[in-house]
Amino acid sequence: MITVPEKVRVTRARLSELTTVKPKDSCHWYQPIAHSVLINILLKEIENRSWGVSNMNISLSKDTTGMAASLNLYIPSVKAPEGQSFSIGILTANDLTRRLRMVVGTNVFVCNNGMATGELIMIKKHTINLDLEAEVRSSLDVYLEKVKLIDDMVKRYTDRLLTEVESNQILMDAGRQEMLPWSRIGEVDKEFHNPTYPEHAEKNSWNLYNAYTSVVKKCPPLSQMTLMNKFRGLLPIQST
Repeated sequence: MITVPEKVRVTRARLSELTTVKPKDSCHWYQPIAHSVLINILLKEIENRSWGVSNMNISLSKDTTGMAASLNLYIPSVKAPEGQSFSIGILTANDLTRRLRMVVGTNVFVCNNGMATGELIMIKKHTINLDLEAEVRSSLDVYLEKVKLIDDMVKRYTDRLLTEVESNQILMDAGRQEMLPWSRIGEVDKEFHNPTYPEHAEKNSWNLYNAYTSVVKKCPPLSQMTLMNKFRGLLPIQST
């Protein structure tokens, strides 16, 4: 879902060392969620369901109040799309700047590209009355239903072939909407027409998405999921 360079990757041990401070200008109902508490509750609930975690990437903002994380999951009862693993993305900040969000996604084995489907399974404010354990439990129930639809969605993106005019227009729109600098839009175009991996040679929406996410991986981790979602909204999909 997100790519975090080794040099800035954060461990669970590092999260446990952080001190969570309530912002001075926050309301009485605001209660910041410690990053370590969130991750520990999520991992415990995943374990309770007998799901597996094959990989976990965590990144923090410079002041450590913001966190982006992704976990690659194995769910015995659901078959993942060929060549991919399920993942769950997390975006949060405990300084009043961002709500807690959890998003459905996948990770592509061959290139380690992530996909955010745009399906929010949680969006919650940091509040005193928030029952985090119950919310995580409920969100994973929703997640289980959402991932069952991913295989069909990927197939529909794969089946939607793109003309040269269409792919050029999509990249032009992405540049105009300032999803990426124009220089990086050029990198996406180059990767789409001369893919690093032969599996991405066909000119379809799925492979344009993979070309885009291969470049998005160079962006700060806390912005990657948002950028993926925005670009996915530009892509045509095969009708059912």
